[in-house]
Amino acid sequence: MEYFLSNLEESLKLEIPLLSLVGSFILIDSISALDSEEGTASGDKFKKWLTKYLPGYLRMNISANDYYTFRCTLLHQLSGSRENTEITTLLFFPRNSRIQGHMNRINKAFNFDIPTFC
Repeated sequence: MEYFLSNLEESLKLEIPLLSLVGSFILIDSISALDSEEGTASGDKFKKWLTKYLPGYLRMNISANDYYTFRCTLLHQLSGSRENTEITTLLFFPRNSRIQGHMNRINKAFNFDIPTFC
């Protein structure tokens, strides 16, 4: 786990946002599985862990289910969006962009700062 965390931190330092975000979602899956008797990850465990330990990220009508949808579409389809959901698009701004934002919702799009989230 320590090796994984150091790799995640290194991806943030090198400003590799996609790997940082994927790593963070994998980490939530892994940690949520630690509490279970069978030691496996699941959507319900992911959502319960996020709700318990990162409640500040559940606001502006962004649910644990939305984050799980982000996680699934990103990990399985290299996409951050899915139609017919409350949030259809994830927005990320490069660190050197004049536009910065964290925890903003615009219509069906949601933005958060990857280093802050990670």
